[in-house]
Amino acid sequence: MQTPWKNPVVILIGDPPTETIIATTQGAALVLIEDWPLKDGPALRRALLMCAGVLEQINKPDEAREAFMEAAREAGVLVEASIVATGSKGCSGSILGGSGSR
Repeated sequence: MQTPWKNPVVILIGDPPTETIIATTQGAALVLIEDWPLKDGPALRRALLMCAGVLEQINKPDEAREAFMEAAREAGVLVEASIVATGSKGCSGSILGGSGSR
């Protein structure tokens, strides 16, 4: 089950970088595994473990979100000053979470 985060996280990812909204732990795990610009790093490893913990019902989604934000800072892809409402109009990027597709 994909439970949306209360506050989605915006990152710049891809080539060229595209603003992407990450709205669930599953979306975070997918982007960390498939599209992440770093291959290794302490925050990346922690985020992957936290996401797996949520899927195994060990960790809370908010814990995975915080770890994902730290990994995004580590990779230099976090859009810091963003307030996002899921499904908001005016976003030109992708939303990764709700439907599992981008």
